Amino acid sequence: METGEKSHTLRNVAIGVIVIIAVLVIYKNLRTSTDPSPQTTEILTPESFAVPAGQIQYFSFTLTGLGRVVGRFQASGGSGNDIEAVITNADGFENWKNGHEARVFYQSGKVTVGNINTSLVRGTYYLAFNNRFSVLTDKTIVSNIVLVH
Repeated sequence: METGEKSHTLRNVAIGVIVIIAVLVIYKNLRTSTDPSPQTTEILTPESFAVPAGQIQYFSFTLTGLGRVVGRFQASGGSGNDIEAVITNADGFENWKNGHEARVFYQSGKVTVGNINTSLVRGTYYLAFNNRFSVLTDKTIVSNIVLVH
């Protein structure tokens, strides 16, 4: 191979290496820019709280995008160790707390232990614990419920 051909071949190899490196850098930057942003976790309930007899205890929260409520709760107190939990929006909460039909996104029914894993969209919501059915006995709720968004 002549000197001119060697330098031409070396130049082509160098250009090829530079192009490969450029493609890899661009791919890495594109991949990084399309990765989802880190998720934020907010605690929605205390680790332990009381729901007085004949009452409800609620926690409101607002989502500015998509989110998920995840967690577990356990009731103790009274003969049934039971509580009802719901997640609903602002209008649903008004209807539900007044004993009317309401659109709910999660409803446990009367349970001792409940597990929540509910997806939600932008809006204001209420996570409510119902002890209105208990005339005499307060309930203690031990919970670990978070909002991931």
